Amino acid sequence: MSTKLFSMCEGYIGELSRLLTMAGAYAVESGKERIDEKVLNAIDWVSPSDRKRQIDRGG
Repeated sequence: MSTKLFSMCEGYIGELSRLLTMAGAYAVESGKERIDEKVLNAIDWVSPSDRKRQIDRGG
């Protein structure tokens, strides 16, 4: 799990905080009340480098 979190956040602590906040909210709203791999795969997460590419392309 830690490897997946690190990979999704690309090592940025601020991104980890944002990811866990989103995942926690999703887990509670969906009734799972637990962050697991299925929750991480289900949230609408865009990695920091992908967001930067979108901005650089003007999108």
